[in-house]
This record gives sequence, structure tokens and C-alpha cells, in this order.
Amino acid sequence: MQGKFGSRRSVSNADLVAAMQSADAAGRAGVTKFAELTGEFGAADGRVSIANLNLQGGVLRGGGNIDIAASGALSGRLSVEIRSNVAQDRGGFGVSGTVAKPILRRGG
Repeated sequence: MQGKFGSRRSVSNADLVAAMQSADAAGRAGVTKFAELTGEFGAADGRVSIANLNLQGGVLRGGGNIDIAASGALSGRLSVEIRSNVAQDRGGFGVSGTVAKPILRRGG
């Protein structure tokens, strides 16, 4: 199964803004809201792959790829940028953990 998706949604259990601001927030639960969340997905053999992920919401923009194993384990990479009139920050994150408890490691 393959397809594309797009939505105005939020991602639960991961606060990308907090993770950008502090390494201590890498495994902390939270919510990230997006005005635009688009990408492509594929599913086979119990795995789901999300590619060409595009995240946009307020001062936050990002993209990347995430794989979800049949067990719910996550792996992938995100590139995230915060842009506002007072601050700019950009970072790459390794995605691990599980769907229920994702971990975002800057540079990892």
C-alpha cells in the first residue's frame, strides 16, 4: 500500500519546539501543532514508512523520513528549523523510541 497524505494536525508525544530548545526535552512528551503536515507513506510486511515529510506550523518548519516497525519502534531523521523575528535555530534529529514514547536526539 502506498499513498500521500496532508492535513492540519498535531503530533502527540513529541514536542519539537522543546526539543530544539533543550536536549533534556528529547524524550519528554508534548504536542507539536502544524498548519501543514504532508508526506508519502508506504506499508508492507507490518512496517510503515513515511517519506518526504513536510511539517509547517507557525515558526516551526521541518522535514524528514520515519519508519515504524510492526512492534511500534521508530527510526528516522528529521531536519527542523525555527524562524522568528527574534531567533533562528536549525537542527537535525534522530528519531527512535516507540510510537507511544518517541525520542528525538539532536544530531543523533
